[in-house]
Amino acid sequence: MKIGLVSIDSKYIHTNLAIRYLKANLSYPSTLVEFTIKDSIESMMNQLMNEAFDVIGFSVYLWNVTIVKELTRRLKAINPVIIVYGGPEVSYDAPYYLTNTLVDYIICGEGELTFNQLVDSIQTNSPLCDVVNLAYRDNGIRQNPIIPIEPLSQLKSPYDWMTPEAIQSKIQYVELSRGCPFHCAYCLASLENSVRFFDLDTVKSTLISLMNQCANVFKFLDRTFNYNMKIALDLFDFLIENHQENTVFQFEITGDLLPETIIDHLNRHAPKGLFRFEIGIQSTQERTNQLIDRHQNNEKLFHNIKK
Repeated sequence: MKIGLVSIDSKYIHTNLAIRYLKANLSYPSTLVEFTIKDSIESMMNQLMNEAFDVIGFSVYLWNVTIVKELTRRLKAINPVIIVYGGPEVSYDAPYYLTNTLVDYIICGEGELTFNQLVDSIQTNSPLCDVVNLAYRDNGIRQNPIIPIEPLSQLKSPYDWMTPEAIQSKIQYVELSRGCPFHCAYCLASLENSVRFFDLDTVKSTLISLMNQCANVFKFLDRTFNYNMKIALDLFDFLIENHQENTVFQFEITGDLLPETIIDHLNRHAPKGLFRFEIGIQSTQERTNQLIDRHQNNEKLFHNIKK
């Protein structure tokens, strides 16, 4: 069985971590195929057809879902390849995609363990009812239970599948945690019920390894990096002490949850330009934030941003 793991990134400098996680945790040989949204449908089709995959897993996001659907239509018109969707754009709307596209299976939520179980089931022609996080057709649409991966330490590292070019010329995405503690009504992350952390020492070792291989731009994927301030401060201090020249680290944080003492600490000790903070402000209207269940202290938020 020949398996292709396909990403269609929004820019060349982006590195798809999801397909590398799938490859690292798959018991079968697989091939990584990466495009960007600037590539033509024809060139993507030619490469995928030349590979002659039996199974193709697509990593689906807002920016590539239209392309993925068109590739699915064309591939299915030519041969009986098995197509699997995963990613945030399809995780929470599996019935729609199973009804309106030719996709065979949809992974809902985390896919590292599920994809391996699915391939096992396809290979052995065994029932799918025990494959967690899977949606599929079987006399109607079936949705198996969605179970978060815990502990996260059981996952194998995706970074073993980074080429030197990908490390040196692209953004490196890193996870300290998964999940979100908040329940903003407009956000898919609000459907997750817990925040789970990767082993901190393993994260540190990964960062050192990537820096030693000349990676210089890092973005943490954590929904709220400063949810656990003790762990966040530990990592901030580690990066201040161990960063290399021209490295930059970006974090998505909740601005009004950042203690003023931490801001003072970073201003004193962090070299200029080492850290970037993405502080999403959806609205400053108190009534609007109440209606979408977003809790925000505007006064503290703006004070922290100025500091």
